[in-house]
Amino acid sequence: MRRSFLKGRLHPIVAAIVALGISSSQAAPVTWVGQALNPFWDLADNWNPGLPGAADDALLGAFNTNFRSGVVAVGSFTGSGTLTVSGGQLSVTTGSSTGGLTIDSGAALRFAGNSSNTHTINTASTTIEGTLSITGDNFVNFTAAHTMGGSGTFQHSFGQVTGANLTLGPDLVVNITDGGHSGAATTTVQGTTTISGTGLRLDGGRVFRNEGTVIQTGNVDMNSRRSGAVEAGTGSITNAADGIWNSNRALGTNFIFASTQSGGDTGAGATFTNKGTFNKQGAGITDVRVSLVNDGSLNLRTAVEPMHTPGKSAVARVWWHLAYSPDG
Repeated sequence: MRRSFLKGRLHPIVAAIVALGISSSQAAPVTWVGQALNPFWDLADNWNPGLPGAADDALLGAFNTNFRSGVVAVGSFTGSGTLTVSGGQLSVTTGSSTGGLTIDSGAALRFAGNSSNTHTINTASTTIEGTLSITGDNFVNFTAAHTMGGSGTFQHSFGQVTGANLTLGPDLVVNITDGGHSGAATTTVQGTTTISGTGLRLDGGRVFRNEGTVIQTGNVDMNSRRSGAVEAGTGSITNAADGIWNSNRALGTNFIFASTQSGGDTGAGATFTNKGTFNKQGAGITDVRVSLVNDGSLNLRTAVEPMHTPGKSAVARVWWHLAYSPDG
């Protein structure tokens, strides 16, 4: 029987694929070889073998690198020098790390990717004049106590913040729409923080401390996470003596509560401690379904009604139904 292929020769399509170097595997790492006088990401001569693309791992070494223009996605970047994002938007989809990080006004860095990826920040401080956003269900881990300063924006839409204490400075704008913070450390916000949408999730002993002004229209869940496996222990919230917490729901209900997670993690013991000022605003309702310890001012302009809800007695919670009455 006559065969339909030629022995010892590649099919033309297969030969073309081999010639182009196309394969199903990820692209090879791309290494930074640039000089200090021209440390710009967009210069092809600064890379070997060429500019990194969406699937590439950018190896920055100990050099300082400046991303100054364009909208670019890469697989990852790894280095011990300082990465400056001075313009444009850089997105990274797999685990990355850098020694230092600066984001200038008008520029943006996006941590994207899924829950198998961890982006690591090793330094003690970051200056954000532009936007740092967590947009995928990945992890951003701080290996040492870290302060984010500047007057830019920290946008936490998805994903999980882990690791050491994190302080978000007084001039930084913080937006949390569905962001998790977990582990035995403290996240301190010192400026204006907006919690909207699904809101803020805490787990594994994480403390969320407000020293500025929080505007809460969404929910706060002290026993939940956006990414990763359940950790033992609930989160907690402290509204510090100089903190202002405005629960401002226009319609419907928002919650401050603690979910039940797997492994018998009921959320028992979750506590909201108010040492500053808690203002109930808006026509909507705020249900506080955890222990509320008030050592400051509760400005409700109406009665606070304890609500004992069936099925919750096992964790000894008292639920508070907070309503705002403009005529109260």
